[in-house]
Amino acid sequence: MKYICVSYYQDKYYMELDEENTALREIILHDQLASFEISCFDNCLAEGEVNIDQIEGDILKLSKEYFENLWQTYTLQYKSKWDKIKKSMTIGTILEMKQCYIYPQGIILKQDYLTGLCEKIDDFSLNRIATVRIIGYDDLNMWLIVDKA
Repeated sequence: MKYICVSYYQDKYYMELDEENTALREIILHDQLASFEISCFDNCLAEGEVNIDQIEGDILKLSKEYFENLWQTYTLQYKSKWDKIKKSMTIGTILEMKQCYIYPQGIILKQDYLTGLCEKIDDFSLNRIATVRIIGYDDLNMWLIVDKA
């Protein structure tokens, strides 16, 4: 894995990249708005291969530890809610979730305050409702791991 920060105008884009330079996690800090987006909850993950040579802005290489500390800082406020979700949404629970977008990890689905990841849905269609079953948990991203029911 590689970890970088891209400074572009007033924003900073912190990314975890795999061997093919595909972003797997991302945090965007909007300096002027004093706000942030985080890829585990927001549709803000860089699409496709991140071509480092063609990025506009200043690039800084980060250590894994630095990125992980930053990730923990920005996800900490959601941790207690995630713990409650895991207790109430047990393995095998059936849900109706809206298909929202595609990440390298799979299809991201949403239902109110819940976010799910499904490795594959053959008939993906934006905003279509899918019936899914919880098969696990991704604690790092605070996602329910689901499969089509």
